[in-house]
Amino acid sequence: MSKETRLCLLHSVTALGLGLLLYVFLRQNTYLHTLLEAVFRLDIPIPQYSAAHLQFVANWLGDFLWAYALCFALYRLLSPFPRRLLLAALAVIVLGAVLECLQKLKILSGTFDPLDIFTESVAAGLAAIIIKRSLSL
Repeated sequence: MSKETRLCLLHSVTALGLGLLLYVFLRQNTYLHTLLEAVFRLDIPIPQYSAAHLQFVANWLGDFLWAYALCFALYRLLSPFPRRLLLAALAVIVLGAVLECLQKLKILSGTFDPLDIFTESVAAGLAAIIIKRSLSL
């Protein structure tokens, strides 16, 4: 396995795993939470939080983590293309904006939040910086 593949796999799997834990234990009314309760008959208590840092974690860290993981995965998948790092980061930003707009139009469930777009853009930028520095591009 190449250094590039290991890097992308490690960052993607770690971010998605952390995001999974976040959605199971800190978010109410998500598809995942509902599925776990229905299929496995689990009653997962969600803590009540009022501190600003916990609200940040519950509201925006999940979006950050999926965008971060997606950027690494797209970078690896786009290996035949030149300028794939730029393509991967831009694809994450555009996809995040499109998904938020679909929520605003009530095509997807959820609430439109411009901070989600900002958070996903920051995640894509951070992932691009890490890829560039780690692989000495």
